[in-house]
Amino acid sequence: SRALLHQIGVPVPLVPVTAYSLHIAGQGGPLKQAILVEGAPSCLITPYQDSSPPSVRVTGIRDLDGAGGVAHAHRVQELAERAARFVGPVEAARCHAWAGVMGVSPDDFPIVGPTRKYPN
Repeated sequence: SRALLHQIGVPVPLVPVTAYSLHIAGQGGPLKQAILVEGAPSCLITPYQDSSPPSVRVTGIRDLDGAGGVAHAHRVQELAERAARFVGPVEAARCHAWAGVMGVSPDDFPIVGPTRKYPN
């Protein structure tokens, strides 16, 4: 997190966002690889063939209100609606939704590599 990096003297520009994920058990059997669905909202549907029963995880929505820590139920519903086009009707009883705050760089690219203070 930005606070942890600041403690060791490495300032990194991170923006808090609320990220959403939806795990759907028992669906996605025919999917063999991940599907990137572009549009509004964009999402990534990832099959889990080794789970019993086969399932999928749907991710992709991020809200820039992460500092408040508020999750919006309609955002999870949007993920379910996007996934339904590829895995069939999504039943609430088969879903496990998650939302949480995570830090991302302002341009959403990962920040990797040495720093001025820690070259390794």
